Amino acid sequence: MIALIDYGMGNLASVRHALHFLGTEAEIVSQGDELAAYDALILPGVGAFDEAMDRLRRTDLAAAIVREVASGKPFLGICLGMQLLFSTSEEGKTAGIDLVRGRVLQLPASPGILIPHIGWNALEECRTALLRAGDYMYFVHSYHVVPDDRSCVV
Repeated sequence: MIALIDYGMGNLASVRHALHFLGTEAEIVSQGDELAAYDALILPGVGAFDEAMDRLRRTDLAAAIVREVASGKPFLGICLGMQLLFSTSEEGKTAGIDLVRGRVLQLPASPGILIPHIGWNALEECRTALLRAGDYMYFVHSYHVVPDDRSCVV
């Protein structure tokens, strides 16, 4: 069973609906001590970095995520949920979970480029058999991640 981590922010209903459509059930979990009972974790997200980290720490979810990932449990961070895994964010002053060393930066403004970036784009490089350069993905974002170790990027 998959745990959808609820920290009071995010698109829980959308992710749960998508999983159900794919034939996978998930339960919404809001306390850190509950995560150990699940086979995999998803941290969805929409919102502000500092507020999200505050909520994750208050409910012991941040520490529990670190423990569960260290144990080898599959984990997926979506949007802000992925950004929270990094050390810092340009959006806030609070430290992130720091599972991935690196920073979250705002997309740079450029002439002819709209922020937030919304739309279909072809992947340029991939380091996994699940995705190939040229595959199209849909993006909606204003930030991008810069890991210290680029080998963690798929």
